[in-house]
Amino acid sequence: MLEVRRLDAQYGLTKILHDVSLSVGRGESIAILGRNGVGKSTLLKAITGLIPVAAGQILLNGRDVTGTPAHRRGEVVGIGYIGQDENIFPTLSVRENLIVSAPTNSRRDGAAIADRLLEEEFPVLRMKAGARASTLSGGQQRLLALARILVRRPQLMLMDEPTQGIQPSLVEELLRTLIDLRTRQNLTLVLVEQRLDFAARLVDRAHLMVKGTLVRELPMAELVENVDVQHEYLGI
Repeated sequence: MLEVRRLDAQYGLTKILHDVSLSVGRGESIAILGRNGVGKSTLLKAITGLIPVAAGQILLNGRDVTGTPAHRRGEVVGIGYIGQDENIFPTLSVRENLIVSAPTNSRRDGAAIADRLLEEEFPVLRMKAGARASTLSGGQQRLLALARILVRRPQLMLMDEPTQGIQPSLVEELLRTLIDLRTRQNLTLVLVEQRLDFAARLVDRAHLMVKGTLVRELPMAELVENVDVQHEYLGI
C-alpha cells in the first residue's frame, strides 16, 4: 500500500526529515509518535505531496509517486488527509459539505451518499445536517472534515492529531467511527497523535521519531506497557 524509502524533506535550507523509511500494508494502521517539532506533520505532508522531497522515494501500491502532484496521487490510491486545520466549507450546511465532496457529478446521487454516511457513521453530525458548518463546535468541525474525506471512500487515511481541541465525548465518537471503518472497509491508517491512549486503541504499530528520523518501531501494546520508552521519546 504505502512505502517510504530513505526520505529527506526540508523547508528552505532547513532539513526536517532525515533518511526516513517505513512501510504500511493494506489494512494496517500505524502511529508516528514523538515530541513536538520533530517532523511528524512534515512526513504526512510529504507523503500526500503537499511539500516536495529532497531525496528518497514514496511508493503507493508499488508505483513511485515521489514527483507526482498531490491531486494526482489519489488516482493511484484513494488518499484521505486530515491536517491540523479544519478542511470544510463554513458557509455550507453539514449535508451540503458532504454532497459537494461526494464522488459523483449528480447532486441527487451525492445527496444519497451523504445521507447514508450520516446515518451509518456520524449520528452526531446527522442531528446537525441542516446547520451551517461555521456554527459547529471545534470538535464537530473535525468530525465534518473527516466525513468529507470518508464520503469518497479512501483506501489510505493520513491523520494529523485528529483529537486536538475535541471534547472527550467527540473523541470517543471519532474513535468509534475509525475503528468501525478499519473493520468494515479495511482502511489503511497512518496517524500522528499526541494522545497515547487514543493511538493505543486504534493502531497496531508505533514508529518513534526523534529530530526528523524514525529511530524505533515497536508494537503499540509494548509501548503502552513501557513507561521508560514513553518518557524517553514522548516526554510522558
